[in-house]
Amino acid sequence: MFSAQAIHLGMFIIPWTLIIGLVSLLFSLLIATRIKNRFQLSEDQWSQLKDSIWTAILVGLCTARIGFVLLNHDLYLAHPLQMIQIQDKGFNVWIGAACATGWMIWKNRRISRAFLMIFMAVLITSVTICQYAIHQVQKQQQQFPQITLMGLDQKSYSLDQFYGKPVVINLWASWCPPCHREMPVLEKAQTDYPDVQFVMINQSESAQTVQHYLQKNQLSFQHMLMDPSAETAYETGMYVLPSTLFYNAQGELKETHMGEISPAVLRQKLNSIIEEK
Repeated sequence: MFSAQAIHLGMFIIPWTLIIGLVSLLFSLLIATRIKNRFQLSEDQWSQLKDSIWTAILVGLCTARIGFVLLNHDLYLAHPLQMIQIQDKGFNVWIGAACATGWMIWKNRRISRAFLMIFMAVLITSVTICQYAIHQVQKQQQQFPQITLMGLDQKSYSLDQFYGKPVVINLWASWCPPCHREMPVLEKAQTDYPDVQFVMINQSESAQTVQHYLQKNQLSFQHMLMDPSAETAYETGMYVLPSTLFYNAQGELKETHMGEISPAVLRQKLNSIIEEK
């Protein structure tokens, strides 16, 4: 199944960001293969370049994670084990890209600078074009879904009524372990960010099940809506539970997150919509 966010293969999710990176890298290597003789690269230099690409990826990922952890050290010090839980997708792209580029340049310092510049230019251009194409597809889902849902109080709520303030929409279910783990994080954020509206949308469960779950775990949310047919997941293309969407005050989708969200990643994404108020 394809969505604007990823390719879904059963239990596996392949984000478009990863696909774009791999396709761009393979295309850049193809171009480099065609022009390497023109720049008189020896076999050793060519082998060194290919090896440095994979080590640069590792360097980039590690430094991007370390940079993100350092920038959010207050939250990670409160929960040290979360530092190594990279599934929260907490990475600083700019730090990682800068370190990976620096590593590539240093490891290939004996190769023609013109060749390296062409290789990097092709890579950056490919990523930019692919990212632009995906962004155009995602534009179709950048506005609030036009959906009316029932609340636990048996009243109907249109998502349109939340316009005017930043909004976080979370898709969840009581049987989902990652949903259960992130619930206290979202509940605390609801208190810490009073100017942000947190709309929790349960997927395909009864009101009785949801009410029992909230009481059992002593959770309280201002906006708890029921979506028995999973219409929200279909409209937003977020088929993974949990999924979280971040809208600015104008109702534009600015960030998404598939899977369990950590306090640090949640703060980063909340800041991105609060700054746009």
